[in-house]
Amino acid sequence: ALTVLRLIEQTVNADRAGELLSGQTILEEMRRLHSVWSWYPGKQAPEKMLETPGKTQAEVLLAFGYQIAAGGVLQKA
Repeated sequence: ALTVLRLIEQTVNADRAGELLSGQTILEEMRRLHSVWSWYPGKQAPEKMLETPGKTQAEVLLAFGYQIAAGGVLQKA
């Protein structure tokens, strides 16, 4: 688990200028990225949406090649 945490740190901090993030900080920030199920009138099934990420959360997602698009959809950057 510590090896994976270190790899996450290296990936996120590779493109980051200035203050480096610790693995603990990265995990805490990503735990705060919540999702919701939205059920629209006339739809058969609910849609899962992600909240708008904060600055650090967006940087972490982008470091792994993802972003949250309009409408709360996670997609490749």
